[in-house]
Amino acid sequence: MTHQPHRYRRSRIPGGVSLLLTLLLLTGSANAQFRLLIGQPHFTGYPSINIPFEILDNTSTLDSITTENFQIWENGVRMLPIQLDCSEAQIAPKIHFYFVMDVSYSMGFREDTTLYDLDSVKWRTAKQVFIDAYAKLRPQDEGALGSFARTFVQEQEFTTNKRFLIDATMGMGLRSGTAIYDAIEVASAIANEKEGKKVIILLTDGVDNSSRLTREQAITFAWKRGVPVFPIGLGLYFDVNQPFRVDEDTIRRIADGTGGTAYFAPTSEDLSRIFDEIIEHIYSFGCVLRYTTPDTCRDGGVRVIDVQADLNGTVLKERFSYTLPDLRSRLHLRLAMPAEALRAGGRYDIPVVASGEIRPGEATDFLIVVRHDPDLIDIEGIGSPGTVFDVSQLTVESLSPGVTRISGAAVMPARGIPYDEDVLFTLQIRVHDRNTLAETRLELEFPQASQICDIVSSAEGTDAVVHACPAFVVAGFDTTIVAMPGRIVDVPILLRSGIDFNQTLRYDLQVAYDDAVFTYEGFTVDGCISEHLHVTANPATGRLDIHAAEGMPSDTSAILLTLRFRTAMMKEAQPVSFRLSEASFVQKGIGILASECVPAIVLEGHRLLADGICRPLILRKNGLQLGQNSPNPVSSHSGSTFAFTVTGTAPVRLEIVDEFGRCCAVLVDGQLARGRHTIFWHPGSLPSGVYLCVLREGAETRTRKVLVTR
Repeated sequence: MTHQPHRYRRSRIPGGVSLLLTLLLLTGSANAQFRLLIGQPHFTGYPSINIPFEILDNTSTLDSITTENFQIWENGVRMLPIQLDCSEAQIAPKIHFYFVMDVSYSMGFREDTTLYDLDSVKWRTAKQVFIDAYAKLRPQDEGALGSFARTFVQEQEFTTNKRFLIDATMGMGLRSGTAIYDAIEVASAIANEKEGKKVIILLTDGVDNSSRLTREQAITFAWKRGVPVFPIGLGLYFDVNQPFRVDEDTIRRIADGTGGTAYFAPTSEDLSRIFDEIIEHIYSFGCVLRYTTPDTCRDGGVRVIDVQADLNGTVLKERFSYTLPDLRSRLHLRLAMPAEALRAGGRYDIPVVASGEIRPGEATDFLIVVRHDPDLIDIEGIGSPGTVFDVSQLTVESLSPGVTRISGAAVMPARGIPYDEDVLFTLQIRVHDRNTLAETRLELEFPQASQICDIVSSAEGTDAVVHACPAFVVAGFDTTIVAMPGRIVDVPILLRSGIDFNQTLRYDLQVAYDDAVFTYEGFTVDGCISEHLHVTANPATGRLDIHAAEGMPSDTSAILLTLRFRTAMMKEAQPVSFRLSEASFVQKGIGILASECVPAIVLEGHRLLADGICRPLILRKNGLQLGQNSPNPVSSHSGSTFAFTVTGTAPVRLEIVDEFGRCCAVLVDGQLARGRHTIFWHPGSLPSGVYLCVLREGAETRTRKVLVTR
């Protein structure tokens, strides 16, 4: 890779800056010509931009150059006012050149290798360019020569006798070590003893491995003594086998920190040209055009500069560009969801965490959008205890169900974020009541943010689980079952409502029965809710202790499991006690951090009928019937369907009453045709609780329990 010399760089910025622009101006006389060299801009005092230029071989006087001779445009906009500073526009009457050469053993290597060169090409060439440079010095200038390896040696003190300098150069030999920073400090100290302008021209091909001083200490010494360093990096290249090689930044930093200029010579053949440029540069004098850009955002964008110079009637127009480093803040947002699942019916403060940079003391504009499932979550507002932004300065808007926008205009942060994490504010959310587990996602969008510059913004959403807990479970028996004498009867345990089939289930319950009438024969879970659970039933006198280990319930029926009994030979039909007791149901979400769900238990259906031989049960003909509503419990979001059968012989009234007997809703009131009917009912704003559905036809009445949840 070829390295070009960096001209007029007294402060370095990353990014591409256009190379040197040369304006050739001709005066009215054929013999009166001069060159105007425009260098790279300086950004040390940004947004003030300094454009240096040099005048070489000038036959005019600088008194004739004013700001009226120049116009500057940035991105097509004329910059006003501009300033012209020619305070350094003079050649020093006497300059003290201190030539400093690296004489470490690597100077005897072949180019770009670590092998010794028997012909010593690089070493001989370096000496020769030093000797050639002495010939370019003016008679009044003084030169000195120093060499450095592990230690610094002054080979020749300051003198105007070029023969002394040549002899000292020819007599230098190679030594071990490399102490660049110590050499700069010693040479600048010696040069500082001289009056007038002093410069150091330093040649090195290696990395500092022996200095007692740090790089910054050496730079500070040279800067305070007013001795600029013009370092030349010889053969600096990247080599994975030589990680100790000097990088270019070290050479540039020495030049920038001392007010010199950095140069790079890929090979020793480039040294002669570079020394010519250095001497020419030191002997030239220049001015600075200065203006303040109104666009102060360092966003990595390209700025196009047009310079127009009107000198001695000749108008010259030139264009170049510069690229500022992209120093925009980066900011990434995320939601710090709690480790446990969200609880149905719960309220949470969810921190909006920012990682990146927010600068203190700078007004901030931003726009954040949160998207969520409005059937599961509501965003009720934002909070700011101890957060970066005071929510009283922010605006919260609901754009549509499930879309909330939070914005701030010219908001002053309470503190900065120096590329770390902090909480901007908190989202106050409420989770809806529900009976079943649900997965949801909160999407976080960060389309715009700025502090002087636009902030490079990004955001990530997060998944969440809503851990619902059924309020109660309704379990019992089908009271219409008739057990025939001497036969097997299947008694299903009904689970009419309550459990969540998205969560695991385990349960314990006790069944009490009349062992004079029934003999336990076993149970089955085939086609039941407990089909995939490990269930055990331990019989005792007139009792079954049933336990189901944790597993996933099967959403196939409303039957928990089916018990099997043999009925005794009874002479007379009679009702038989058959009860559930000691019941407990526990549910738990899979793979989520959440507390266990333990719903309340509602038991119903406690009597069966056993038929007799001598006096059998007289079965009633089909008449008024009311089935259990489905689903039950009834959600305030879904509603439920009731099925019922009437005889058609009298007016029908179907109503919902509360536990105090008050009528809450009338579903049917009037004559219906004989047969089966269905009707849908929505509980509306009824509070959660246990209600009765009452069906009346003439003097006949049927009831069912109805559970309402919100």
